[in-house]
Amino acid sequence: MNKGELVESIAAKTSVTKKVADQILTAAIESIIESVTKGEKVVLVGFGSFEKRSRITLINWANFSVGSSQQLSFPLHRLTGISRRCILHP
Repeated sequence: MNKGELVESIAAKTSVTKKVADQILTAAIESIIESVTKGEKVVLVGFGSFEKRSRITLINWANFSVGSSQQLSFPLHRLTGISRRCILHP
């Protein structure tokens, strides 16, 4: 499912226009990204959580030098509850 299909599904289930559904979905995604960027954990009960993780690497990929450590930040999504059971154990 892509974003367009998700917008159509939201519009059909909530009786709003596709334009309104797209605005709502975009606002939700932007809010999650803003919170995770600030270092906050976002928890959607029954769906999962989003958080910013950091990892130290011993390879500096910018200049390919070994031995200099660098901290990388990346987003992480973990499935929880119903979504985990549905996806992992269909």
